[in-house]
Amino acid sequence: MTENKYAQVLRWIADGVSVQFQTEHDGEWTHQDWGTTLEEIAGSIYEPERYRIEPRTMSIAGREIEAPLTAIAIHQEVWMCDGEGSPVSIRYASMPAFESLKDSGRLFATQSAAKAAYLAVTDLLTGKDAA
Repeated sequence: MTENKYAQVLRWIADGVSVQFQTEHDGEWTHQDWGTTLEEIAGSIYEPERYRIEPRTMSIAGREIEAPLTAIAIHQEVWMCDGEGSPVSIRYASMPAFESLKDSGRLFATQSAAKAAYLAVTDLLTGKDAA
């Protein structure tokens, strides 16, 4: 039996995680009014990759940045920085390489979050931290 394409999103909701969806008209992330029935959620007009866990924040050397993603939907667009600090967009897949990137805290919900994390860690390691 094939898993429902919204299964991951539904698990997030069941776990009480704050879930957002990306609107089609402007690409902004916003909270979903989930309604009261499973049919309303599974019958959503948005594709599963348009859902994400609302980003949390963390502090690195006195800077408040978005925390790396800890749960990611298959085919969700995520961001990381290459070795030179340039943000790179990838589509998440269930493969060891992607799991390793997620587990090491290198994947972010937005391009700006990936860049901010890269800069904060770089500044911390080079002694330029804000603390």
